[in-house]
Amino acid sequence: MAYNPEVPRIADNEHVDAAHTNKPIDRLAQQVAYLKAQIDSLTQGSQLVRTNVTLASDVEVGHVVYYDSTNEQYARALLAYDYDETGRLIVPAESSYVQGIVTEIDGTKGTIVTGGYLSDFDLSNTVIDAEASAGSYYLSQSHAGQLESSLSTLVGALVLIAHSSDSGAFYPTYRNLLEDHVHVRLELTAVPAGNHDPAWTGTQNIVGKTHEITSPDDSLEGWLPVSEFDAAIVPSGAAFGYNVAADDYLSQNFPPIPLDNVYVELDGQGLSSDFLQVDENGIWWMSDCYGHVPWEPNRYYTAGVAGELYNPTNPTSSDSDEVEEVDQSFRTPAVR
Repeated sequence: MAYNPEVPRIADNEHVDAAHTNKPIDRLAQQVAYLKAQIDSLTQGSQLVRTNVTLASDVEVGHVVYYDSTNEQYARALLAYDYDETGRLIVPAESSYVQGIVTEIDGTKGTIVTGGYLSDFDLSNTVIDAEASAGSYYLSQSHAGQLESSLSTLVGALVLIAHSSDSGAFYPTYRNLLEDHVHVRLELTAVPAGNHDPAWTGTQNIVGKTHEITSPDDSLEGWLPVSEFDAAIVPSGAAFGYNVAADDYLSQNFPPIPLDNVYVELDGQGLSSDFLQVDENGIWWMSDCYGHVPWEPNRYYTAGVAGELYNPTNPTSSDSDEVEEVDQSFRTPAVR
């Protein structure tokens, strides 16, 4: 029943009979009935519904959707993460925010339930599993528009608590999925905070040769010799410490909490604690062996500024099996 705001009025010269006199009364009765139905749906109903919304062409009944602000339509939701404008802070992608589940489709338009209880609703197209069963369902990171019963990531978006194969409580997540703990990605400056001379003679045995940073400068970003730090905080075996204080953003977000969740990678590969350690006091590089430092080992540096590469010729060793192959390339470590 549609709401009609007009109330007919009795006009002059109309017959005073039931047909004419009751018109305004009947219209008022219809309006009261409509308003009562709306109030009942709010106080006794189990769902919040939006009708006649625009849907993406690949959306099907049962899919969970988010609002695609670029295309101004509802599209299949997918758990995903992105970086903010600084490239450092990890934030949820727009597709991570479920805003409804599709219950009807008519062409490009449809009806979505934005929250409430689903009853006698086929969930086979909603969940990845062959059939929904009682339990919690989270937004999938691999199947757009669908839910899965297990978390595929450490942080998941709980969307549905199923009571059976065709019923459950549907409550989309509107809060920041990462608000309980902020994920930050930081790139460390892969240079010595001082001078570095990689030269060695071609006849010198390189086994046991180490790298040194001379004229260290704690105002520069990069790595310092551990002698520049309080000995009480330097881990046993550490060779260099990162100059956290010289990096404004890093120093504001250090130390990471919890420390056990720190992940460091180099060139896409995770680094073990044999090479790098992070604790509440700093970031520590554990080796000064030739070719195993957090900057290009064969490059000259002056006050942290990269210079030319040094190319040794004819390196020899009393025992050729002990000569270490020097990695000529180095990429920036990233701390997550």
